[in-house]
Amino acid sequence: MKLALPKPPFAIAHRGFSSQYPENTLASFDAALGAGAVMLEMDLTLSKDRVIVVIHDETLDRTTNGTGLVSSQNWPDLQKLDAGSWFSEAFAGEALPSLDQVLERYEGKICLNLEIKPEAYEASQPADSLVAQLLQKLKERDILGQILVSSFLIDPLIQLAALEPSLKLAFLDYQPLDQEQLEGLTKINAYSWNPNADLVTAEEINLIKSKGYKVFPYTVNDPKEQQRLYALGVDGMFSDSPL
Repeated sequence: MKLALPKPPFAIAHRGFSSQYPENTLASFDAALGAGAVMLEMDLTLSKDRVIVVIHDETLDRTTNGTGLVSSQNWPDLQKLDAGSWFSEAFAGEALPSLDQVLERYEGKICLNLEIKPEAYEASQPADSLVAQLLQKLKERDILGQILVSSFLIDPLIQLAALEPSLKLAFLDYQPLDQEQLEGLTKINAYSWNPNADLVTAEEINLIKSKGYKVFPYTVNDPKEQQRLYALGVDGMFSDSPL
């Protein structure tokens, strides 16, 4: 399956169907797939025993019944946590997924946007780093073309671009576009620029698209704001309600 997306407008499922389901869970991803989403976005970090875990926060406190850093606990213990009750008792017992579980479940069904959390990146590049593990898993499954890897941190994207030039990469941005960011996009031969929707301007969108990159702003839930951005020429956008 290639990263073949429909013509705009379309929504990217931000942490799944996270307006109605607990974010970054299989329930949320299943619901987004069922609703017709064309891409699932999710966040990746490492457990203490080096398993790639799907969770947004550096800590467990907000979205599970656990506490402390994700990186301080081993995967067998993380698997036992309840990642659904915080959202609604209807989702009590919903577990944290691992990247392996996600790939097994959605391979060949939908494109995946895998965000590398900055705290999980290791500049020393050990053999079992998140970057190394991620690339190995995608190659073993022969699904490089199904994946978009993103990060707010440019370093892991530069590393991935060097290791696997065919992998599609996206630079997440939380500030107005400047020359350093443009240079970063060039370094990684970016597929897309994913800016904060509250800050992105028509001039930035036009400049980015003139360079051949796609524009996927985050996170837009208001229909009027979605239409405004589509009118400016964005290619898609992240939404908690990917309908």
